[in-house]
Amino acid sequence: MYVTLSILIISPLFVIIDLIPLYRKKEWAGFFLFGIMLVFSIVLAVIMDLRVDVPSPAEPIKRIITFIVGPVDQ
Repeated sequence: MYVTLSILIISPLFVIIDLIPLYRKKEWAGFFLFGIMLVFSIVLAVIMDLRVDVPSPAEPIKRIITFIVGPVDQ
C-alpha cells in the first residue's frame, strides 16, 4: 500500500517537471504521447501493487498479427 501512495505522490512531480513545459511550448504530440504513457504506467503500477492479476498481451497480439499476415507454417 505504501508503494501505491508513493506512486500517487511522485507522479504529480512528473506532470510538473515534464508535462507543463510541453504544454507551454505547445508541443502537442509530445504532450499527449507523454501524458498517455504516464497515465498508463501509473495505472499499471497501482494495479500491480494491489496484486491484481494482469494477463499477458502476447496471445491477443499473436492473433492480430495472424489475422493481418496470415498463418505462418513452422
